[in-house]
Amino acid sequence: MNSTTPSTNGSESQLNGHHSSSPSRPLKILIAGAGIGGLFAAISRTSAGHSMATVEITLQSRIKGVDCDRTGLILENGEYVQGDLVISADGVHSVIRNSVLGYKTSPKPFGTSAFRFLIPISEVKADPKTAHFVEKPGELAMVYGEEGRLVLYPCRNNTELNFVAMIPDYESGAENNTGWNQAGSKAVLLRLFDGFSDDIKALLEKAPEDTVKLWKLLDHDALPTWSRGSVVLIGDAAHQFLPHQGQGGAQAMEDGAALGALLPLGTLSSEIPSRLKLYFRAGIEHVKREIMDPLQFTDYNFRHDAFEHAAETLRNEVNTARA
Repeated sequence: MNSTTPSTNGSESQLNGHHSSSPSRPLKILIAGAGIGGLFAAISRTSAGHSMATVEITLQSRIKGVDCDRTGLILENGEYVQGDLVISADGVHSVIRNSVLGYKTSPKPFGTSAFRFLIPISEVKADPKTAHFVEKPGELAMVYGEEGRLVLYPCRNNTELNFVAMIPDYESGAENNTGWNQAGSKAVLLRLFDGFSDDIKALLEKAPEDTVKLWKLLDHDALPTWSRGSVVLIGDAAHQFLPHQGQGGAQAMEDGAALGALLPLGTLSSEIPSRLKLYFRAGIEHVKREIMDPLQFTDYNFRHDAFEHAAETLRNEVNTARA
């Protein structure tokens, strides 16, 4: 196969095949998945000087499976690509997770569905019933009912108001489709939130009929490991988060940052498996905390520096080995 990707020094390195363990050359890193976790991992590792290939974009083929023993990806078009490290950023329905674990597992419904949609802030401001929701730029609001919950916050430089309206699965009419892009019914949305205040109902009336989406939330049991050999899971492939405080996307980005700290330029390919075990340890240390009240929880999440935490984990490991 002749597919290539440029290395950081301007030369071309073959996408197929391992490199040597020379400390002077960048690692060849293959990324499965092009969501926020995969893209952040690519940015993090490219800035460190490693050579990256987001496989499905580079080779225009979906991934069929992974070879954990040889650090390779099997593509649906029949091609096989090899590298020093495979980063599985292919989401909650990961095709790589089972190979890393050595057994079959899959996400399960959490019991809640979420309607998702955007409303132009200009429309909200123009209506006296709803203008108070956008008086302060950048403000998030949460409204609770007996069974439903509504979260709204501005995005796109305060030009759109993003809505997440959560209700039990049995009320939503959600089918077994667990994709995030399933069409939702505005009529069902309005019916389920009919008991809310008039200003909330006026807001929901503005939801565009043809863009309301219904997302069946999924959960997953905690995994005993996030890596096998030089294949590693990140983001929802490793730890499925429910959409609270944006932690699904945030944790995926933190994973990419952590790998950046643990795999600096000069890392040998032979060192990768042990570094990935440190990545798992650093991630578990972060989330294994005593239950906090909501304000403490928010402060803890927003202040956490995943890069520095992982770097400190690596420093401690090196110092222990030298002692």
